Amino acid sequence: MNQLATAVRPAADRILKGLESAKVSPVRAPGLPDLVKAYPMRGSVPRHTWNEVLQNASQHVWLYGMAEHGYADDDEVPELLTSAARRGCEIRVLLLDPEHSGTLMVDREEGNPSGTIAPRIRAALARFKVMAEACGGNMRVHVYDGPPTVSIVRGDDRILVTPYVRYISGDNTPTFELESAESNGMFVRYARHFRKVWDESRPWKG
Repeated sequence: MNQLATAVRPAADRILKGLESAKVSPVRAPGLPDLVKAYPMRGSVPRHTWNEVLQNASQHVWLYGMAEHGYADDDEVPELLTSAARRGCEIRVLLLDPEHSGTLMVDREEGNPSGTIAPRIRAALARFKVMAEACGGNMRVHVYDGPPTVSIVRGDDRILVTPYVRYISGDNTPTFELESAESNGMFVRYARHFRKVWDESRPWKG
């Protein structure tokens, strides 16, 4: 066994170095106080980073996008949300209405078979409704009509923003981590957008 380990070690070291060099490091942009990190692809944001946004929130948790299936499917999220609810956190989940005609356009532009995104949204909504029941009145699930424009994940003064870019899949879209640092900065503007869409949305009854 020791001889085998010695024989494969050089190749294993080369593979590990290759994987390390392939990692994409986030970049902090100068001159933008709200911008903490910029990722060239949503898929390069580590899963633990997504969940860390929720872990210490005590006031606001927002999950806003088309399906947010990354959170709906994550086994850690129900406990993260129930813990946030116990801390008195207001939790809002806002997803695209699966009956909206624009879902077919999303499928076409992302190169998916027609009818792909709507069932994913319904499945996510079903999971979030179960989580909402466990969170009591602190968690609400809404749907909105209209073309999707952005995904926003908020935990208090921290936001992960993924603008929707046509003809690019969600995992390949640039993503930005923001912190509330100025009175009329990027964070405040995205928060204002969310509140406006929320006010025009409706509770999911499915």
